[in-house]
Formats: sequence, structure tokens, C-alpha cells
Amino acid sequence: MKTIIYILRRLNKEKLPNYLGIAGLATGLACVMFIFLWIHDEASFDRFHKNIDRIFITHACIAEADSEVPFDGAPPAVAGALKAEYPQVLETARIIPAYSTWLLNYRDKKITPRIGFCDFSMFDIFTFEFVAGPLDTEKTPYQIIINETTARSLFGEKDPLGEILRFDNSYDLMVVGVIKDVPRNSSLIFDGMVTLELLPQIVDSPNYLNTWWNNSFLTAGLLNDPAAFPEIAKGVRNRIQEVIPETNNHLGAYMFQDLYLYKRGNVKNIGIFTLIGILILCTAILNFINLITARSLKQIRENGIRKSLGATRLDVVKFIYSEVSIVCIIAFVAAVLITAMGLPFFNQLINKDINLETLANAQVIKAFIVVLLITIGLSGVYPAVVLSRYSPVQSIRGAFSQVRNGGLFRNALVISVFISSIALLSATLIINKQIRYLQNLDLGFEKERVVYFRLNGNMKQQPNAIKNMLLTNPNIVSASTISHPPSAMGNNGQGWQWENKPLDFDPLVFNWNGDPDLVKTLQLHMSEGSFLQEGQTHSVVINRCFAQLIGWSHFTGKTLSAWGNDYQIAGVFEDININSLGGATQPIAVFLPDGGWGQNFMAVKIAPQDVDETLTYIRKKLDAMEPAFINELTFLEDDFTQMLEPENNLQKLISLFTLFSILVLALGLTGMIMYMAEKKTKEIGIRKSLGEENLSIVSRMLSPLLTAGLVAALIATPLAWSLMGYWLQNYAKRIDIDILIFIQATLAVMLVACATVLLHISNAATKNPVDALRSE
Repeated sequence: MKTIIYILRRLNKEKLPNYLGIAGLATGLACVMFIFLWIHDEASFDRFHKNIDRIFITHACIAEADSEVPFDGAPPAVAGALKAEYPQVLETARIIPAYSTWLLNYRDKKITPRIGFCDFSMFDIFTFEFVAGPLDTEKTPYQIIINETTARSLFGEKDPLGEILRFDNSYDLMVVGVIKDVPRNSSLIFDGMVTLELLPQIVDSPNYLNTWWNNSFLTAGLLNDPAAFPEIAKGVRNRIQEVIPETNNHLGAYMFQDLYLYKRGNVKNIGIFTLIGILILCTAILNFINLITARSLKQIRENGIRKSLGATRLDVVKFIYSEVSIVCIIAFVAAVLITAMGLPFFNQLINKDINLETLANAQVIKAFIVVLLITIGLSGVYPAVVLSRYSPVQSIRGAFSQVRNGGLFRNALVISVFISSIALLSATLIINKQIRYLQNLDLGFEKERVVYFRLNGNMKQQPNAIKNMLLTNPNIVSASTISHPPSAMGNNGQGWQWENKPLDFDPLVFNWNGDPDLVKTLQLHMSEGSFLQEGQTHSVVINRCFAQLIGWSHFTGKTLSAWGNDYQIAGVFEDININSLGGATQPIAVFLPDGGWGQNFMAVKIAPQDVDETLTYIRKKLDAMEPAFINELTFLEDDFTQMLEPENNLQKLISLFTLFSILVLALGLTGMIMYMAEKKTKEIGIRKSLGEENLSIVSRMLSPLLTAGLVAALIATPLAWSLMGYWLQNYAKRIDIDILIFIQATLAVMLVACATVLLHISNAATKNPVDALRSE
């Protein structure tokens, strides 16, 4: 206890440098805690399922010349075959995820929750906790399971079990179960699930659930033993070929626990932020070691006195580690408080919902304790091991010139701190540049002021009447029926034939329906021929990507074949981005809508003036035409902006941690320079008495810092270059990394460092030489 009190008094004696050291270490530790909480949240996805280690997903993949195109789902017949042919498979379920909202009515209430379709065996495979039901009733196509929020919205406090809901204003469904709201950290997000058997009626295809094509069904299976998975993954590879020998549609499988991290590529971000956390922790520790080392040089005589009074080297080591431990614990407690208080802001910044209970999680506590022990161990090792080895005589007389050679060690520490800051700032600049590139990417069409809406109910049968009605408003430039918006185009397939096509080549082509006004509404650019006109039901326009796959020099008037029909090419339009901003360009074929098919949505181009009034006008007209539905308008631009949300969150995260890193650098340099200036007080006084100018003295003291920064830049540049090059591989459309980015990052970090140092060196350099010499 006496030792602790003595250490605390000594820390309080030199308040500013000690407090700066604690603040720098606490800031670095808080940053590491935030990173760990983010990683812990990402790694927790889907872990609430009790059978997570026994659930697997089977999916289709199209084999092309030198690669495979994976699908999320598989043909609907696959699930039954798995259960029948593999005794290790206890249960299977086919799922159409809740990609969109559907209308639910209960008496006078109507809402549009996210609804999917599934075999209800899904709830035997996955852990979605029931709060009511499921009812033990005869299975029919007209059943639905909803979550608590949906139940409260429709029924209030009334028991929803057995009640009848109107679905899409077309089908009456019985509520057979209510589950808790799906956790935020779930790969499967939905507000309700309708039994899959209703789908054949919705799409008017009796055999819809029995085919060996149509890769739309997420197919989950439950194993009796995880060890059975390799056999199944190998066995299903060519299962589709047993039914359709000529297809190049194969099956693959993976464990469900790998979906979020590995199949969706999120493990890359975890790897990047793990490295960032290590860099920032090292920065904070190295800064702290610098401060401890500088302070220990002042206390080396004190250690000599202790030894002369009988203390052993081990006693000195214990004392030094006691001091380091107390400072680290103070910094650690401060870091925990910073993390707890900053958590709401952190959640808001990156759109997460990490709560304070996570800080009390056993795994989190263990990880934080490990970080604390590592910090204590590394921070005390140099002063404890090196500075305690000198004899009492050497220490008391000050004969420890070898310690001053420890300047090389401290320079290495400063370089390491600079490496971290330069690498992080470079990464931030590269991510910002990639996001700006995607934001300004030419999509091949105009997304600004284009809204779209679903053609609900009777509207689907009279699209021309809706168009004519809307176009009476002078602020509506154009309107077109479409099968899908460009942001969510999902209808693709193989089977296209053309003259001299290679036998082993069968590309996957997106099939899109749009009326003749599509080219005007989206401002598509025709590079050859013209767009489709009324009556051209056996014509097609293709994009430049599809044209390049075909390989002809001229296309207009030539014939393509698919599904037993011949289509004359009316024209070729320039490539457009669909479904993503950074993804590869896809081949597209556009047809006119055929009756009700291909008329799911309408896109409307709005003039720049009076946008809000025009939107109100559209809503009123739609509600008057189809009052039974909730007619929602969506800006196409918002869809593509939403696609950048992961990148924007990543940008916010890395920018925040870069600021942390630079703050730690500035705090560490401030404390170190204060000790350096105090140590060199006499030297500065002598130089000034001999006539050296203040500017020369400042330059002399800045020179080692600038050298350290340049050396760090040479190391940080290839490190950050390779790391961000790895990250950019996620994008087919990406920037080229420019050396100028690293020069900017180096200059920015050096500017902060020099400004920090100048504030304190200038005070020492302008001090009266008489006072400086008297001080020692």
C-alpha cells in the first residue's frame, strides 16, 4: 500500500506529462475496445441458432469457361432429394427470403411488412423463438407466421392465433404462430413467413415447387452430425446433371455459420480492423514505453540508491512494474468509461445496436483483461529489464552512457508510431476515394428524380391508363412499365443461341422487360439500331456486354433464339450498372412486356421543379385507382445510395480510428518532447550562450522527428498499399491506388507531429540561457 501511495504521489508531482501519458494510453485502449466490440458484433451473426454447427446451405452455381457464377439458392426439387437420399440429413427447408414488402390487412388495418415464403420446417432447423403457437393444425397453403411487431401492429393486445389476414388483397391466411422479432444480427431478416405452397398460385405455375431449374430457393438442411457435411458437399455436386444431363448448373454447399462472414465477404473487414486494432494498440503502448523510458532516465539515480540500501535487481523490477501497472490500470479504467459513454455515438455512427450489456459479456471481459496484461507486460519491459541492470555506483554517478544509446530504441518506437498513423490515414484516403468513385460512377442511365412503384392489384392490368393519367401532369417527363427496377434485377437465365455460338459456352443473361418509353425514362444510350417499339413482341435489344459475348461486328436485324422462340435484334444499348455499384457489368436482354408478365413496376421521371408536389400528385392518383393497397414510391437514386451503406460505415469506422491514432500520436509526442526539452535544458542554454539562433535550435531538435517520419513512410506505404489492394478486390469497378495518397498521408501526419513538437520545443528554445544553465 505504501508503494502504491508513493507511486501516486510521484505521478501527481509531474502532472502534465504523466496525465498526457495516461490520456494517450487510455485513448488507444478505448479505440481498441471499440474495435473489439465491433468485431464481436460482426462475429456474433447467426450465433443465436442452437443448431448453428449442424445447419448447411445447398446452392447452385453456373460453370462457365474459366469460373463459376454462384447463386444464393438452388432449384426447389433439391431439398426433397437431399432428405430422401442422405440419412444424415434430418430436415430440409426451402426459403424465399423477404426481399420485398407485401400488403397485410386485418379488418380496417393495413401494413406492408417484409414477408418471405418457406417450408415451415425452417422453424425446426433455425432458432426463431415462438411466443405464441405454432398451432397444431392441418397443413394448408394458406398459413402465415408473423413476428411480435407485426402482431401488435395488426391485433394490438388481442391473441392473433387462428385469426385470418388478407394477404396482397388476394389470399386469406391463418396466423398459426407468432415469433419474437428476428435479432438484428441475423442473416435471415423477415417480419413474417407464408407457407411455400402458396407460391404456385401466386405465379400461376402448378409445378413451380418441383422443378430442377430456377435457382431462387435458399435451401437449408439440418445434419445429425457436423462430420457428415464433407460427404454431402461432395455428393450433391452433379445431382442436377442426373436429371438434366446437358445443364452446366451444379450444386455446392457450405455450413450456414460461414454465410455472413465468408460467403458475403465480411471476414475481410474483420481482418482489416483486427490489424487496425493491433496497430493502434501498438501505437499507444509504444508511446507509453517512450514516456516511461524517458522518465526512467530521470529516476535511474533513485534506483541506484535503492540498490545501495540493499534492494536487489528483482526489487527494482517489481517497483518499476508496480508503477507501470498502476498507470495502465488507471488508463484502462478511463478507457472503459470512454467506451461506455461513447457507445451511443458509436452505434449511431455505424448503424449498430451494441449495448452496455456487451461490455459485461464474459468473452469481452476476458479479451479486455488480456489487452490490459499485454499492455502492462510490454510497457514495463524496457525500463524494468534494461534500466535496472546497472550497479549502484554506475547509477548514482550517472555513468550509464549505454542507456543513452537507448535513443536508438526510442527512435524505433517513434518510427513504429508513425507507421501506424500513416498507414491508417492512407487507408482512410483510399476508402474515401473509392466511395467517391462509386458515388460518381456513370451508371449508363439517369437515376436522378426517377421514382418507381409496384403495380398493385388492378393497376397491373391497365398500365397504359396509369401512364396517360400521370403524364397529364406537366412535371412528369416520362413513365415506363418495367419488370424490375435496375437496382433489384433478379430474372436471369441461360439458353440463348446464336449463329456460330461455341457449344460449351452458355452465358447467364439478365432478362428485363420494359415498354418503349423505357429508353426515355432512364435515358438509355443506344449505340446501334433503335429501342423496341409497340408490337415488336418478337424483338429484343441487348446491351454492349451481351453483344461482346456474341462477338459479331453488326447486330441490328440479326436473330437470337431462346426457349423455343426467335428474337430479332432491334438495337444495342450501352452498358448499365444493375444490382450494385461496384459489381461487374452483366449481359442484359430487354423485351416488351407480354400481357401481365413483365409489368410489375412503373418508373416515372420527374422534372426538377416542384418535386414534392409531383410526388403528392402521384400518390393521390394511385390511391384513388387502387385504395386497397399502400402505394409506396421509391427513388431509384436512394436504392443505389443504400448500396453504399457498408462502405460508408467502413469509412466512418476507419476515419474515427485514424483520428484516435493521430490523437494518440500527438499526446505521446507531447509527453516525450516535454521530457526531452527538460533533459536538454542545459544543452540548449549553452548553445544559446554561444550565439546559436532559436530557429537553428528548433531545427536541430525537429530533425530526428522528420527522419523518423520519412523512414516510417517508406515502411507504411507498402503495408497500406497491399492491405487496401486486398480490400479493393471486392470491387470489379475500382480506383487505381496512387502514390500521391501516401505522400498526402505522410505530410498530414508529419504536420500534426511537427506542430505538436513545435509548441513545446519553442518554449525551451526561447528560454533565458542563464535560467537554463542555473537549472542544473
